[in-house]
Amino acid sequence: MRKSTLSSFVLFAIFAGSVFLTSCGSNENLPCVNEGDSGNGIISIKNDSGMPVVIKVGRATCKPCIIMTDTVNVIGKEFEGKIQVAIVDIDEDPEAVERFQIQGIPTTFVFDASGNQTFRKTGIATKDELVEELRKAGMQ
Repeated sequence: MRKSTLSSFVLFAIFAGSVFLTSCGSNENLPCVNEGDSGNGIISIKNDSGMPVVIKVGRATCKPCIIMTDTVNVIGKEFEGKIQVAIVDIDEDPEAVERFQIQGIPTTFVFDASGNQTFRKTGIATKDELVEELRKAGMQ
């Protein structure tokens, strides 16, 4: 479990250093949505990395969230240098629920290189499903 948490932190640190997001709420180290997003469940981010981004929002203690964290970490390692990943824990950043318009956890997002949301799923997404969505979002 500690190895997974450390991996999540390292991947998030890489993400945070590579992607600039505009409105961060109280914790500026976590991903944020662009100002003016409408509340319709579709959000966008400012993405300067030139790569698709996958963000998983959930809790460290939620079993489906743990499964998704592991899946996102595996994808992050497998496609290192082609995508950016971030894990957002709503216990550490409660404002993320509103910022990401979360209705249930885990919620996983894919954004294209321009920061446009191309995929959103509440619940467990498979590795194959996320890889397919990342390819649709422009992953090389």
